[in-house]
Amino acid sequence: MKNGFEQQLSQGFKGIIHSYDKRVEKGHHPTEKRQIWCVPISQQQTLHNQDNWVGLKWVVMVVRIPHLWNQTTREDQFYLTSLNCDPRNLGQVIRLH
Repeated sequence: MKNGFEQQLSQGFKGIIHSYDKRVEKGHHPTEKRQIWCVPISQQQTLHNQDNWVGLKWVVMVVRIPHLWNQTTREDQFYLTSLNCDPRNLGQVIRLH
């Protein structure tokens, strides 16, 4: 899944249905940039036993880039969901989970 997503990302999701949101959060903790992409499951490679995932609609990729002092890291996270794809809302749900 990660390789397929990264390939689509490198090609700018050309010809791929997707939704996107980006936000920067600043506070008492590190500054964090967060990008969220939602792609329909039909636009991805078939998952193992995909027929067992009743109602599965979207694959979600979240890229978090926190910056604290002089250190910047990157975390890529992947999620599967049957929820409607609103990347801003999904980003809040994932962050609060």
